[in-house]
Amino acid sequence: MARLLSVTTEAPPHVVGGEELESMLSAALSPQARPGLHRRLRGVGVESRRAAIAPAHLLSLRGLEERNAAFERVGLDLGARAAQKALTAARIDAKTVGTIIAATSTGNLVPSLASRLVERLGLAADVLCVPLTGLGCGGGLRALTLASRLVAHDGKPALVVCTELPSLWLQLDEPSTEDVYGYLTFGDGAAAAVIGGAGGSGPEVLAGGQVQWPDSMAARGACLTGSGWRHTSTPALPRALAAHLGSSVTASLAAQGLRWGDVAFCMVNPLDPRLLDSAQRQLGITERETAAPRKVWREHGNMLSAGILFALAAHVETTRPSEGDVGLLVALGPGITCDATMLRWQGELNVG
Repeated sequence: MARLLSVTTEAPPHVVGGEELESMLSAALSPQARPGLHRRLRGVGVESRRAAIAPAHLLSLRGLEERNAAFERVGLDLGARAAQKALTAARIDAKTVGTIIAATSTGNLVPSLASRLVERLGLAADVLCVPLTGLGCGGGLRALTLASRLVAHDGKPALVVCTELPSLWLQLDEPSTEDVYGYLTFGDGAAAAVIGGAGGSGPEVLAGGQVQWPDSMAARGACLTGSGWRHTSTPALPRALAAHLGSSVTASLAAQGLRWGDVAFCMVNPLDPRLLDSAQRQLGITERETAAPRKVWREHGNMLSAGILFALAAHVETTRPSEGDVGLLVALGPGITCDATMLRWQGELNVG
C-alpha cells in the first residue's frame, strides 16, 4: 500500500497580467503574427500567468542554448523549493527517501533534474533517481503512479517533483498561430508530492495507470527546434477526447471494481478551457469538480506536469474530502495518453 502524504506548489515570482502579456507579445512579434492577438487573449480567459524570468529578460533569450541555460538556473531552484516544502509537510527526513522522480517537458539537463536535486535537498547518495521527460501534462500523474508502485514494493518514501518553465518556449522567429496560442495558455510553476508506505497518514493510492489512444500520436505535442520547443496540436485532439475519454476512465475504474457512483470527486488537469468543457461533458462531472482546475487555469495557465498537483492542492484546500471518499485524477498528455490515478481518502493530506 502507498499513501499520498503531501502535495505542495511553488509559483515563480513574476506575475504577468493579461494586458501586460498582450503588450509584451505585440512588441516582440512581427506585424504578421499580431492580428487577432487581442481576440485570442480574451478567448483563452487569461487573467495572469507566472514567469520564472522577468519578461524583459525573457525577450532577450534567443537560441536553444540560452533557453536551456535559463531553465538550469531558475528551474532547479523552483523545483527544489517545492520539494523541500513537500518533505517538510510530510514530516519526512530527506535521508530516508528511497526514490526521487523529477518530471519536466521544458528543460533538458545532463545530469538530470532528479540527479541535481539530490545534493540540493540532502537526499541519500544511493537514492534512486528517475527523470521523466516528454510526458507533457501527463507527467505528474505518471510520476505518482511510478512512485506509488515503488513504495508498495520496498516501503521507502518517494519524492515526486514536477518543474515546468514553458515561458521559455516563446518563439520570436516567424511564430505560427500555434506558437502564439501556446504562449497565451502556458504558465510556469513547480509542484511536489511525497508518497509513503502503509504506516503513514494520508489518502491511499488505490491505482494509477495510463492508456494511449489510437491514431492520436500527432494530435498534441511539441517539436524541438534551434530556437526552443514549439507547441503543436491538430483538430484530432477534441475528436479523440470525445471518442475515448469516457471509455478510458470507466475502464480504469472497472479495473479496481469501481463505478462512477463510487467516485466522490473527479479532477482533470487544467489544460485549455475548451477541453475542460469537453471533459466535463464526456465524464458527466459537475461545475464544482472543475472549479479548482479552472481557478488554476485563470491564475497560472497550463503548467503541464505540475498542473494536476496544483489543481488537487486547490481542491483539498477549498473542499475538504470526507473519510472514505474516492477521488479520481485525470490528465491528458501528448500521444494522446490518458493517465488516471485513484485515491481513497484516509486521514489528512498535507498541502501547501
